[in-house]
Amino acid sequence: MIKIHRPSRTGNDRGSTLLEIILVAGIASMLGLLVTRMTILSFDLWREGEGRMQLQERVEQVLKRLSREVRQADKTNLTISGSSLSFRIPQDLDGDGTILDTDGATEFGADITYTLTGEYLVRQQDLDGDSVAESTVPGEIAILASGVSGLEFQAQTIGVQVTLTLQVRPLPTGASSREETVTALIATGNRSGGS
Repeated sequence: MIKIHRPSRTGNDRGSTLLEIILVAGIASMLGLLVTRMTILSFDLWREGEGRMQLQERVEQVLKRLSREVRQADKTNLTISGSSLSFRIPQDLDGDGTILDTDGATEFGADITYTLTGEYLVRQQDLDGDSVAESTVPGEIAILASGVSGLEFQAQTIGVQVTLTLQVRPLPTGASSREETVTALIATGNRSGGS
C-alpha cells in the first residue's frame, strides 16, 4: 500500500482560499472606486471655484468700466431702453481746456451705448460722426463680455441699476452650465448743463 503524506496546515503554512482572494480583490476595488470618485469630486469643486473667480473678474471689469463712464454722465442725458443704455459724458470739444463752451453750457462727446448683442455685452461710441454700423475707427465697438444671457438697465433716483446675468462655464463631468445674476446701482454725476 502506498501512503500519501499530507503536510499539516498549521500556523504560517496555511494558504489562501479562492474565497479569501475574491473578497480581498472586491474590497480593494471598492476602495479604488471610492478614491477615484473623491478625486473627481475634488477636481469638480476646484473647477467650479475657478469658474466663479473668472465670473467675478469679468463682472468686476464690466462694472468698473460702466461705472467710470456713467458716473461722469448727467442723469438728464441718459436713455434707457431695457437692455440698452445710452448717454454722453462731458468732454472738451473746442480744446480750450474746459468742458464748457463759450456760452457756459457743458460740452458733451459722442453717444456711448451699452447693449446686449446676442451673448455679448457691447460698448459702442460713434467717434467719427458716421453710424457705428459703418465703423472703420478702432474703439468704436468693443466687446466687454461674452456669455451674457441677460442685461437690464433701470433708472433710479440717483443713477442706473444694472442687472447682468452671465453663464458660468459647465463642468467637464457633464453638469449643465449655470447662470449668475449680479445687480449693481451706479450713481450718475450731479452736473446740469445744456447740450
